[in-house]
Amino acid sequence: MRSKRVWLTGAKGLLGTAIQEVARKHYPELEILPTTRETLNYSSEEEIADFVAKNQPDIVVNCIAFTNVDTAESQYDEALLANTSIPLALANALGTIPLIHISTDHIFGGDRTPRKEPYKEEDIPMPANRYALTKLIGEYAVHYHKQNAYILRTSWLYGPAKWPHKSFYKSILSNAQAGKPLRVVTDEVSTPTSVFTLAEVILEIASEKQGPLPFGIYHVADVGPASRHTFASKIVELLPPDTLVTVGKCTQADWALPAFRPHFSALSTEKIAHFYPTLILPWQERLQEIYNYDIQGTTDEIQ
Repeated sequence: MRSKRVWLTGAKGLLGTAIQEVARKHYPELEILPTTRETLNYSSEEEIADFVAKNQPDIVVNCIAFTNVDTAESQYDEALLANTSIPLALANALGTIPLIHISTDHIFGGDRTPRKEPYKEEDIPMPANRYALTKLIGEYAVHYHKQNAYILRTSWLYGPAKWPHKSFYKSILSNAQAGKPLRVVTDEVSTPTSVFTLAEVILEIASEKQGPLPFGIYHVADVGPASRHTFASKIVELLPPDTLVTVGKCTQADWALPAFRPHFSALSTEKIAHFYPTLILPWQERLQEIYNYDIQGTTDEIQ
């Protein structure tokens, strides 16, 4: 009996890298089939169909995304291609093969009304910016064209600083280690999410170790709302005691960035935690794991 084959698109990105890392360590029963933009034209349904016919994947994980929130304001067409057109092409070409598609917390909070309760899967989206709009349209494209799909919304995804991928965590860590003073916004609240959390949930879905997960929309994030300032302060606390860095406070208005960020977009994870309770943990614990990985260079702590 052959291994279960997982076609991984966007394999060089942060999430794609994490999926391959965790799969090597904890999911030897899965065969990962990684592809990138350099090896496959994802916007071509013909090339997708040809890849599927040759490799016969059992499930597809779509990690392709245009994630630069500010750049999406001026490069909307490029964001629309990655976040909407390519998911649509995959949904149309895969037939009965299940698809796991990744979305974002930014589809909420665009109304700018005060809120303290995390968003549930059934809450009505209100995109906060043009990036979020492309992600929401991508959700609709996948949901409309494919009944056997998982849409996983996540928030503030970050990974190890030693990896080449950019993240808020990496930026704060490197600046703090260099002794640079920090100014971080207090009026942007969501949940920092370790890329290993999302990777593990995806691989659990693919492997069906705990049984098949019903198709649908799920929020996959670590637990507990936090502001960007709170997150940054916790990152600095991980550093040696002689690291003297001030984490100052500011607001979004002080930075005047091109794209508005939701003031509050924390996601409720009760639905996915019902199926995978051991994977959905407080963000502070997952942050410590990522930091340990940076220091020790091992996934032994990543369960």
